[in-house]
Amino acid sequence: MNFRLSVDFVLVSVHHDCLANIYTTSDDPLSLRQTFRFKLNMVENEYQLHQILFPMFTRLRINTAFVVYHSFIHEILQRG
Repeated sequence: MNFRLSVDFVLVSVHHDCLANIYTTSDDPLSLRQTFRFKLNMVENEYQLHQILFPMFTRLRINTAFVVYHSFIHEILQRG
């Protein structure tokens, strides 16, 4: 059985004018959908899932050191 994971990345640029203390956001956020496919039996535990997804997320320049990344991996494992 194959497992497919689709992740939507949305990057919103926020600029801060320090002198005026004003924040502005970009009108056109960057949006990207990435789909990962792998065999379901490869996802037997959190460590294996991390080994599969780490290179892909690193290539997309997602900081895998954040707690949010590890929570994301745990949630994928629970739902998968």
